Amino acid sequence: MAEVNVENMEENADLFVEKMGFAHDHEGLEMTDEQLVNFLLLCHQMQYGVGEEEEETVEEEHEDGVKIKVMKVGSGDDVHHMMNELLGG
Repeated sequence: MAEVNVENMEENADLFVEKMGFAHDHEGLEMTDEQLVNFLLLCHQMQYGVGEEEEETVEEEHEDGVKIKVMKVGSGDDVHHMMNELLGG
């Protein structure tokens, strides 16, 4: 999976299609840009960042008002439950 570029929503939409096989704005799903970025960051984290470390949350706010939350979870945590909470599912 390529790196998630939070400023390029077209690239993020393509990554979602590559990962899931359908569009993020498909009828009935219709994810917001924020939900799309969160989903991709979680996928990226699951692929590269989930280990035995303790849970850690880092929040950043960019000049343009975009907020980014990166969470690192340990291997015993329920990542699917966390994804549902973050994505509002």
